[in-house]
Amino acid sequence: MCGMKIINVGTNSKCNINIEEVRKAAEANKEYLSMVTYPSTHGVYEEGIDENCKIIHHNGGQVYMDGANMNAQVGLTSLGWIGADFCHLNLHKTFYIPHGGGGLRTGPICVKKHLAPYFPSHPMTSAGVERKDVAKRLIDYGFHGPAMSWPVPGILIIEPTESERNAELDRFCDALISIRQEIAKFRKEQWT
Repeated sequence: MCGMKIINVGTNSKCNINIEEVRKAAEANKEYLSMVTYPSTHGVYEEGIDENCKIIHHNGGQVYMDGANMNAQVGLTSLGWIGADFCHLNLHKTFYIPHGGGGLRTGPICVKKHLAPYFPSHPMTSAGVERKDVAKRLIDYGFHGPAMSWPVPGILIIEPTESERNAELDRFCDALISIRQEIAKFRKEQWT
């Protein structure tokens, strides 16, 4: 957390975030206030979450929503209504998307407009580069082209085996970084 201090707040008699503790902590730390994370690990819908978000915003903070525990929110609310500024939707618990060693991961990130300039755009699509171009360019770097259409359309499947040495993984990462830099040059029409 870049040297920031985590302040834990208690819960009320219903095990929800204690709004008064949030208010006191936010007011006492408004110069350094960063965020509150919601939902909590116990994953229940908290009727006072919108008030908590207002307190955080009023004191200059941002609200981060952890999409891994959205079970309690589905059908009851939305990210916008709650007041979240930033949310990663790692939906493995809510929508049974594989997580960990079970397969491909997915995790869209949602941000409000005021945070959008701090996030990357879509460098490939805005440059007219497609996944097949990246796959073919990896071949130019001496790697076998990754699968592109199975099991999920529209992605590159890169699965190094356990027997790959670190040096080879580093070489692969360097190739991807180089390809990304090439895309950036192409996007800026600096390609020669």
